[in-house]
Amino acid sequence: MATAVYEKARLKKEREEVQEAKRKEREGKDKLREEQRQRFEEEKQRKREERERRKLEKERERERLKEEKKKYAQRLKLWNKPREDMECEDLKELPSPMPVRTRLPAELFGEALMVLEFLRAFGEAFNLKDEFPEGITLEVLEEALVGTDPEGPLCELLFFFLTAIFQALDEEQEEVAKDQAEDLWEALDDDSDPTQSALTAVASLAAAWPQLHQGSGLKQLDLDSCTLSEILRLYILASGADCNHSNAKFRYQKQGGFTVMDDPCVELRVSDPALLKRLSCTPVYDLSPGEKLKILQALLGKLLTLASCRDLIEDCVDEQKAARQELREIRAEQHRRKREEIAL
Repeated sequence: MATAVYEKARLKKEREEVQEAKRKEREGKDKLREEQRQRFEEEKQRKREERERRKLEKERERERLKEEKKKYAQRLKLWNKPREDMECEDLKELPSPMPVRTRLPAELFGEALMVLEFLRAFGEAFNLKDEFPEGITLEVLEEALVGTDPEGPLCELLFFFLTAIFQALDEEQEEVAKDQAEDLWEALDDDSDPTQSALTAVASLAAAWPQLHQGSGLKQLDLDSCTLSEILRLYILASGADCNHSNAKFRYQKQGGFTVMDDPCVELRVSDPALLKRLSCTPVYDLSPGEKLKILQALLGKLLTLASCRDLIEDCVDEQKAARQELREIRAEQHRRKREEIAL
C-alpha cells in the first residue's frame, strides 16, 4: 500500500509538471504572438506615417512649383512690359568710347559712311577692283573728299561711278530697243506735268550739246582727270533726258514707274544750281568736302535707280528668302528627329 501511494503521488507530480510545462509553453507562444502583433502594428503605423509624410511633401512641392510658376509668369509679364532703359535692374557701365579720328567734318561723317557702305555692298557688281585693286577704306574716302590732287582717289572714284552708270545705261538702251513702248506711253505721260516737261527739255538740250559742239555723244568723250569735271557737269545737266515715251514701258516694268523727278542728279540740279554753276569754272577737285559728297551721293543714287542694280537687290532678296526657308526646313527636321529619339 505504501508503494502504491508513493507511485500514485509520483504520477500526480509528473502530470502537474507536464501541465506546468504546457502552460509555460502556451504562455510563451502567446507572448511571442503578442510581440509579433505589436511589431506588425508598429510597422503598419510607421508605413502609414511614411505615406502621410510623402504625401505632405508632394503637396508642399506642388505648392512650391505652383508658386514659382506664378512668380515666373509675373516676372515674364513685367519683363515684356515696355519700360525705360534706366529702370532695368541689370544695367551695366557703358564701355569707354573710342574717338573716331577723321579729317571729315562731323556733319559729313554719316553720309561718308553711306557712300563707303554702298561701295562695299555693290563694288563687286560694278567692278570696283578696276579702279581700286586694294579696295576702298575710310582713309581713302577721306583723302578723296578732303584732298585736291587731280590724280588722287576722287578722280578714280568718279571714274568708277561714271563708267558704271554709262555701262548700265548702254545695257538698258539695248533692252529698250528690243521692247519699244507702244501701249503704256499714256500711263507715264511726262508732258502732263509742266515742271517735268521743262526739266526733260533742259536735260535734252544738255545731252545734245556734246554732239553739236564736240562731234560725239557724252559717253564717247575721252574721260581723264582733265576732262572729268566738264563731263561730270554735262552728265548731271543731261540727267532726265532719257525719260521719254520710247522707254516708258521699260521704266514702268524694270524701274518701278521711274520718272524724271525720281532722278537724284535732277534733284541735285534743282536743289543746288549754284554747285553746277561753280563746277563750270572750278575743277571738281577744288570743291569743298560737302560739295564733293553731294555729287557722290547723287551718282550713288543714280546707280541705285538703274534696272541692273534693282535686279541685283531683288536677286539677293530672293536668295535670302530661299536660305531662310532652307534653314527653317533644317530646323524642323532636327526637331522631328529629336522627338523620334525621345519617343524611342
